[in-house]
Amino acid sequence: MTAATRSGFLATLIHWLPLLILGPLLAALVGYLVAQMIPPTYQASASVDVNASSASATPDDLQVAQQLARSYVETIRARPILEEAATNAGVNLPYATLLDRVRVQNVRETQLLRVTVEDRDPEAAARLANAIVDVFNAHEQQARAQRFDTSRQNLLQIIGTQRLDLDARTRK
Repeated sequence: MTAATRSGFLATLIHWLPLLILGPLLAALVGYLVAQMIPPTYQASASVDVNASSASATPDDLQVAQQLARSYVETIRARPILEEAATNAGVNLPYATLLDRVRVQNVRETQLLRVTVEDRDPEAAARLANAIVDVFNAHEQQARAQRFDTSRQNLLQIIGTQRLDLDARTRK
């Protein structure tokens, strides 16, 4: 590089130096101001154990629980669950907005589901996440009780039929 080239380069650098310094500073300032104008969004999460009675669970039980967890992801996002949870949490949002703010994920290789709610109010997000888990658990407990009652009624009917059959055989 010759002295003339070097001095031309330095002259160009000195000429544009204020712009080279002010340009990035101005861009950083604009970026900061824009970021300050965006309201913060908070997340709250709650977990659901699909198979709460897993103390003596077999590998098959865990496999079934993992499969249930996958189907429960959609169940939790259903209108009745989300709307009831929103009412219980004191959150007045339409169903479409609830769907946008609520994520349900199957925790990989477990029987757990993670319910995550996003909101501008951190307390509302936490209330809604917890309410969703509570409402889902209540619905599932009610469904289990109905299934149990149906099975119980069927067994009682079979026992009654067998008893009549046995009585008929013993009379002969």
